[in-house]
Amino acid sequence: MKKIVYLEPYFPKGQFILGIFVVLSLICFSSLYLIDLGTKTQDVRLANAQLRAQELAGFTEVDAVEIFNGQNSYTTVFAKDRALILNTQQEQVALVDLTQGASRQEAEALAAEAAGGAPIQASRLGYDQDKVVWEVRSGTNYYLIDFKDKKLIRKE
Repeated sequence: MKKIVYLEPYFPKGQFILGIFVVLSLICFSSLYLIDLGTKTQDVRLANAQLRAQELAGFTEVDAVEIFNGQNSYTTVFAKDRALILNTQQEQVALVDLTQGASRQEAEALAAEAAGGAPIQASRLGYDQDKVVWEVRSGTNYYLIDFKDKKLIRKE
């Protein structure tokens, strides 16, 4: 009678480790690519906004470009004492004379008063419900300040 010999099952540890490494590398590099693609889209949007501001409002020098995300998304281009607000299709929504309304500092002061003295993280000029507004963020709250009337519209 023949003796039956049982062999230990073979598990290729090297191939397993290599496979895990390849899968993790693929996930990591795919994530980095998507992040890079997302930032390039925003950079293109900001560059296009600068060009549109030069075309529509004759801005020769741009001081800053901001993105306002309210009910809709708007891009605001600042130059000296004017600001141009563009919608997502890069169409002009408003051309604002910054000397004719609340300054950034005034809007932040109004929001800080409404927030009970809490520190202000950011403020952006934008467009909401057919009005030019300052959106001021303090903690997790957002305060919308009417640009022309210099009053608090609402807290979000």
